[in-house]
Amino acid sequence: MDSLKQNLYYDSLAIIAYHWRTPLDTLTPEDVIKHRSGFYDIQYQGRGEVFIDGSYHVIEENPQKFGEVYRQVIELQRGYAPPYDLSITYTLTQDQGTIHVSIFATDTPPADPQRLFLSIAEDSITLMGITYNYVARAMIPDTGGIPISLAYAESLDTSFAFVNNWDPERIAIIGFIQEMESRHILQTDIGEKKED
Repeated sequence: MDSLKQNLYYDSLAIIAYHWRTPLDTLTPEDVIKHRSGFYDIQYQGRGEVFIDGSYHVIEENPQKFGEVYRQVIELQRGYAPPYDLSITYTLTQDQGTIHVSIFATDTPPADPQRLFLSIAEDSITLMGITYNYVARAMIPDTGGIPISLAYAESLDTSFAFVNNWDPERIAIIGFIQEMESRHILQTDIGEKKED
């Protein structure tokens, strides 16, 4: 996924990596792991599992095939016309972050219940000599997300405490609107950092 993002999709591909908690890997908070793995019904098998746009579950154990398999599913999803336009901006100070979200309906939204999820991801974290990318550090305001009931437009502002071991230069805010029954992600945005 990293090479696809860097070489082909750039900022049009949002990646969030949830790390299973082990005594040596505490990068992703336990409540985030429990919620997202329960939502997707994932049982850790010692291998990477990828959900593309929330509803395409991909397990590919051969690293030589990752790029080919993931690219095929990503290209399929890029043909989907989302019913929303999602725009996120954020600012960071030494101890706090503030997020502004704007959502506009561009088509008739699906009838299924939907929620907005905001994830704080940190890139290029080194742990025991290994570098991890796009690591989920927290979900704002929590793992349950924010209910969306939208006829045309909606906006919201929220803030969060900035944890002192996060690197502000490597933080990204990733927002996504997800159908709760099908688990399909309807729209995603990688937030734009604004100077305070």
